[in-house]
Amino acid sequence: MHFLSMLACLTFLSTAAIAAEDATESARKQTEALLLDPSGPATEQAKKITSDPAEQQKINALAADVFNKLVEQSNGDPDKMMQMVDAARRDPASFANSFTPEQRKQLESITSSLGAVSPGSEKPQR
Repeated sequence: MHFLSMLACLTFLSTAAIAAEDATESARKQTEALLLDPSGPATEQAKKITSDPAEQQKINALAADVFNKLVEQSNGDPDKMMQMVDAARRDPASFANSFTPEQRKQLESITSSLGAVSPGSEKPQR
């Protein structure tokens, strides 16, 4: 009888873990969709940087990609994600240096087209 109770408990926990994972995946997909939505709040923020819709979409695509990386690195833990975002605010260059080579290339492309210098790639002043 004890074995059956434990088996039922493990089955419930497995089901709950799968449901939690599905909820996390659903939330991730919804957030990614918001980041990529041309009429969404991320685009409103991107409009503060550039009026070019193509550049806005590049910014949003990079944000979505970085968001997915944060979700992966934090195992979907919202508290850990906030800690990572806070650290990025304090030290954007280190955060940018943690990007994948493709993300760095995207960031450099965006900043180059906007006439800015990307964090982590500043040239020393002479």
